[in-house]
Amino acid sequence: MKVRRVIDGDTFVIENGSKKGERVRLIGIDAPETRRTARKEVGYYGVEAKEYLKALLTGKNVKLVFDVGKRIVMEDFSLMCILGRNLLTRS
Repeated sequence: MKVRRVIDGDTFVIENGSKKGERVRLIGIDAPETRRTARKEVGYYGVEAKEYLKALLTGKNVKLVFDVGKRIVMEDFSLMCILGRNLLTRS
């Protein structure tokens, strides 16, 4: 799966043939927010977390592994992401 773009330090979009792509959240990582919403403020080091993940993943191919039985509130699947031989997150 090719990474299209990074949303924040724990969420990115993969190409899946659709116009919007598919959102992926990393298991075990709760990066600070990068933008203010009605419920959350911008977190310390949120922008840095996003830039780090962007440098690591943008345009790269990743292997996604489902975490059995776990779903999150945003209705994205929680996934482990493997880049080359490196596991980016562990459940």
